Order: sequence, then C-alpha cells, then structure tokens
Amino acid sequence: MITSELTRREKDTLEAITLFLEANKYPPSIKEIAVMIDVSSTSTVSRFLVSLEHKGYIERVGSKSRSMRVLQYAS
Repeated sequence: MITSELTRREKDTLEAITLFLEANKYPPSIKEIAVMIDVSSTSTVSRFLVSLEHKGYIERVGSKSRSMRVLQYAS
C-alpha cells in the first residue's frame, strides 16, 4: 500500500532499481544504485531505500545485499 508521494530522488532511485532489474534479472547493489543516480554516498542510497520500503514501493529481506524487490512502480 502506497502511503505517500515520492521525492524526485526517491523516484530516481526506484527507476534505477527497476531498470537494473529488467536488464540483469537481479537487483542492484547499493554501490551500483549510487553510480546510477549519481550520488557519492552509499548512506544516502540506504536512506532512499529505507524511505522507499516504508512507503511501500520496495521490499527488502534483512540486511542482505541485493535482496530487494519492487512492489509498486512510480507513476
């Protein structure tokens, strides 16, 4: 269930995850997402992922690398 709107950077992050999944059939790492959305800090990407998860756009399994799936796409 979508709880709130996404910021521009959250949309960029979700789009990068989606494109990577479509191209590679597995989710991107945090470092790969950082490169794709042009941020230098992996902690910033982690913050975006937490926000996307809380808003219901993605689901992650624990702290495992590459353990996310897209639940809803940005409109």
